[in-house]
Amino acid sequence: MFFIKSFIILLISILTYFGLFFSFEPKDFTNDLTGLKFNTKEVFAYHSERAWNGDGYSIQIFEISEETAQYFLTPKKDFFNEFPLLPEYQNHWTKVNWKKTPIQKNELLYLKFALDGSYNIEATINRKTEIPSKLVTSILNESNNYYAYFYNSHGDGWVGDIDLFIISPKRKMLIMINHNT
Repeated sequence: MFFIKSFIILLISILTYFGLFFSFEPKDFTNDLTGLKFNTKEVFAYHSERAWNGDGYSIQIFEISEETAQYFLTPKKDFFNEFPLLPEYQNHWTKVNWKKTPIQKNELLYLKFALDGSYNIEATINRKTEIPSKLVTSILNESNNYYAYFYNSHGDGWVGDIDLFIISPKRKMLIMINHNT
């Protein structure tokens, strides 16, 4: 038994040392997303089971600090012009840079697709929690929030995959939604 515990501790140490166990630094992720390094605190997460090809649905809601929220009241120009950075593995997807809310009518198709997977969440969350689809819709219809997304069309103009990102300085939230079909 001692040897098994020692082996497990050694294996975890090696994986951690080589960066295989923890794959990214949270501040680096926010920097690629917004151009600003900041910490977040996850307050809600839902992840459906994923198919062999990655099809599934995830939503994560993070709390951001007051200082970060203040920054996003008037972000730098490159926030709108350069971010979010499209990951290399998604280089065949279309990127839509950060925009101010309310969401534009011609983009409601993307919002609808991003929220299509959220119907399974209601049964899994505490009733005191605001239903994520209602929260997302509300934030995207308010003024002075931001949204950006990556999407992939599967032909004939219909959306088959989306990563939607939302920042609400007033609510101090960062929301990320991934829906793949």
